[in-house]
Amino acid sequence: MDSHTYKWLLVHQVILMIKQRLVMERFNQAIWQQDGAKPHQTNIVMDWLDRVCGDRMLALKARQGMFWSPASPDMNPCDFYLWGLIKALVYGTMPTNIENLKQKITDVFHSIPEETVRKAVMNMKPRAQKLAIEQGKVFEGK
Repeated sequence: MDSHTYKWLLVHQVILMIKQRLVMERFNQAIWQQDGAKPHQTNIVMDWLDRVCGDRMLALKARQGMFWSPASPDMNPCDFYLWGLIKALVYGTMPTNIENLKQKITDVFHSIPEETVRKAVMNMKPRAQKLAIEQGKVFEGK
């Protein structure tokens, strides 16, 4: 995926879907966490995200938001919990083809209770404390 495709997905699918689910008031309080994939960090993507998210962005190349190392899996709820859960549920029975895989991912994602996601996000405070004790070093699995 190149940066133009990624930006198109953000503009026409991802952010649109998030806004529909959260309603605008809650969207304007949400924080966008951007990973460090090269196409995700280009100027066209970051300029657009900067306009949409402003200081509510955690990213390697954040302009208004906070610098956020993409190599912080311990501080990313998706990395330390949700992707593992989704992967386990999707691959409980192997998908038979790419369309089946896409559908299973979508179904599993939609089946995760909001409370489960909320707990993963709320676990950030004790994880931040642990990260400070470890002086920024990866600690998951230790």
